[in-house]
Amino acid sequence: MVFDLEDPERQAQEMKIVRAGSAQREGALTFSQQQVAQCRDFFEVLATTDRTQLAVMTLQQGQTSGEFGTDHPDSDQLFYVLEGVGQLVLESGDVEVHPGDTGVVEAGAKHQFIGKSEHVFRTLNVYGPVAYPDEA
Repeated sequence: MVFDLEDPERQAQEMKIVRAGSAQREGALTFSQQQVAQCRDFFEVLATTDRTQLAVMTLQQGQTSGEFGTDHPDSDQLFYVLEGVGQLVLESGDVEVHPGDTGVVEAGAKHQFIGKSEHVFRTLNVYGPVAYPDEA
């Protein structure tokens, strides 16, 4: 989808984004730290363009991102840990990740995230190309 900067309500509806406090400029959308922290669902897509997708994943202690495997075989996942501690399970071994850690899960790599914090484990994720077109 291409941003429809002339109709922000339609854009918000189509992109399933939180509008309150978002900043919109020609060719860009931004989200405040508060908006991202308000993402409480397991997985929320914030924005989708023709080439990439921005999403937030929120896991409770012991919750997993799904079965070990991959659900984005054609898309790289760049992640940034916003809060909490998590475990990234890979075929080559496990990695504990903390706030401020960032990484890339290559397209097709089998993986799984597990929330390890007493509170939430939250990541900001960029997928390229778009991994979840039905969520756009």
